[in-house]
Amino acid sequence: ASSFMSYQSGVLTSCAGDALNHGVLLVGYNRTGEVPYWVIKNSWGENWGENGYVRVTMGVNACLLTGYPVSAHVPQSPTPGPSTTTTTTQAP
Repeated sequence: ASSFMSYQSGVLTSCAGDALNHGVLLVGYNRTGEVPYWVIKNSWGENWGENGYVRVTMGVNACLLTGYPVSAHVPQSPTPGPSTTTTTTQAP
């Protein structure tokens, strides 16, 4: 099993493999200690890792975290709905 799959605690410094096959959620980071790291939430439940989270070394693309990032933008206000103007046409 890979170091990611068998992770239990601490800062993970590397993962085997060069292909992505799993999505995770970046929820935080810490740059105050000796080893800066990302805080990642996994989807495997609280019995995996540190209550469902893993800390991964920052700055070295460990586990390909920075190789293929994806983000979403959620507007603060709702998008206006479609116009409710009714149009009619008359047959010739």
